[in-house]
Amino acid sequence: MRTDAAEPHGGASVRPPLTPAEIALRFDAFEAKRDYWDSYAPPPAAPEKPFPARQPFTGAVDVGMDETGNVREIADHDESYVIPGDHADLEGESVKRESTYVQACRNRAGKLTSTEAKRKGMAHEAKLESDTAALLESFSNAGIPMEYKNCDRQMYMVSLLTGEHKKLRSTRQCCLLPTVARRKRATIIRDLEVWLKRPENRYDQFMLFTGGVRVPVGVEGRRAVQIMGRALSKLNSKPFMKRRGCFFVLRSIEIGKMADEFGNVICNEAGVALAHVHAHVLMHQPGWFSPEEQAALTRDITRCWDKLMASAESKNPFWGWSGSLENIRECVKYVCKTDALLALDAANLRRTHEMLFRLHRVQPLGAFKRERASRYARILKVGSRFVAEKGAREKLVPWVHKDWNCTKRARLKTEEQKRAEKARLEARKRRKERIAEMRDDARWKAFLECRDLLKERQAVWWEKPLETAPGTASEPPEPMGQKRKTVISNRIFARLAPAPYFGRAWEPAVLVWNFQPERKAEVLAEWHALPWIRDAVEATRDIVAKARQLEADEMLAEMRRPAEGIIGCSRLDRNCPAAAGPPCGSFEPLPGSFEDLARQKKEVFA
Repeated sequence: MRTDAAEPHGGASVRPPLTPAEIALRFDAFEAKRDYWDSYAPPPAAPEKPFPARQPFTGAVDVGMDETGNVREIADHDESYVIPGDHADLEGESVKRESTYVQACRNRAGKLTSTEAKRKGMAHEAKLESDTAALLESFSNAGIPMEYKNCDRQMYMVSLLTGEHKKLRSTRQCCLLPTVARRKRATIIRDLEVWLKRPENRYDQFMLFTGGVRVPVGVEGRRAVQIMGRALSKLNSKPFMKRRGCFFVLRSIEIGKMADEFGNVICNEAGVALAHVHAHVLMHQPGWFSPEEQAALTRDITRCWDKLMASAESKNPFWGWSGSLENIRECVKYVCKTDALLALDAANLRRTHEMLFRLHRVQPLGAFKRERASRYARILKVGSRFVAEKGAREKLVPWVHKDWNCTKRARLKTEEQKRAEKARLEARKRRKERIAEMRDDARWKAFLECRDLLKERQAVWWEKPLETAPGTASEPPEPMGQKRKTVISNRIFARLAPAPYFGRAWEPAVLVWNFQPERKAEVLAEWHALPWIRDAVEATRDIVAKARQLEADEMLAEMRRPAEGIIGCSRLDRNCPAAAGPPCGSFEPLPGSFEDLARQKKEVFA
């Protein structure tokens, strides 16, 4: 290596002239560096608000579905479930990646539900809405308001393409209401679908546990629910369960048989309704057990369950195998049948509400609970998308994807944040205990009496005439009113994957606070200017329009088709519906009905 020679007397160093070989080497290096910077693409600009660092995850992995429908694992750093988009920007220099929501819209939008399936879905939806309305009225009559009627925020579901909308009920998050229960159990059902898709979970067993006799709703029923949950937790931690590799995945406690087959409520001598508390449990079984091993496990569970329920003074406890779980919805069902709740009087309905108030009735356990927690921490959720099967039509399969309604990158907490959260909860617990002790103290009662006395003195002081100084107001100043709340209108707070919300065609929709239907055209124009709405609209407008047109054509063809049983009938038959009408096989269009509806649907997307 060439070094610069320095003068022996400490003077400045003198650089000798470069040789031709050194000049050529430096020129080559300069050319290589210039070529590198010519082909260099600058990294994307950093976001305005820095996101928290993404921490590595070492727990359970998620599963996804590839295009062939096979189950595969997705690690924390794997982004293979995000398919790159095929459209470039205006200059055509760089390729953008489609968002997860646009992918879901391209995959699901434009599908057409069959007429029979849509009719059944509408009937089921109408039944849930009518039951919810009846229960809301029953709770209101019992002195338990469940519906927010005068709320300043009303929720609407709005179509992104046409502006069709429907108003949703604003109710408390009580699982006794059918619509709320359906929404809450939907996430657990999707997570269970992913869990049971794994090959190692194909031997999971469904079980039923009961406490034996019926219990009165209210305080005794609440204690029975708590005892059953605690007994299941103790059973899950027994050594014979761990030795065999078995553990509980999910438990769902329900109350049933509150009415007989004739709809009469079963009550005790005091007129309190009786409920049958039982639990549906999904147990993980690592593999196939021989008949001898299965009999030994059954014997151990029976002995342990009888002992646990005997210590809780429960009579005639029972449990049994229900086999493999064929219908996932059977694992997480209603709390109690709606017909039984509607048959209760006001007092028993109030006792039932107090019995289940803020209880963890449905609870994931073990590895399933950790998996759901890790997915929540990484901003992932389970959806569904269509996958084409070999020799068959497309089928909806579970799909693990990023939650497009969340603005965070991760919810993982550091150890310092966990310690701070634990200290905050402990301080809150100590504060509650201190307040409870103060309420029993005589000094606390004296303080309340003094506070009431001060309020009375203040009211008397305001009533005195103010004549101490000239120009003083003869009336006391008005108290300061509450701060005016900001009115929120036409604000999108959630995007929904395409589904048949307003018809048979699958189309994207959004949930909106205080939607204004009279400004529908203006609001849609404002929304379509947003990038995260514009991309979804551009990706689905044409395919949804084709589906709507196909729906209208099928409707017209159905109306033009003669009714079954009329063709070939005899005019002499008085039971024939066509005997008093036009000739058999003819069709008379109904003016102003289906033709107008089809024409309007075609004009929407014209």
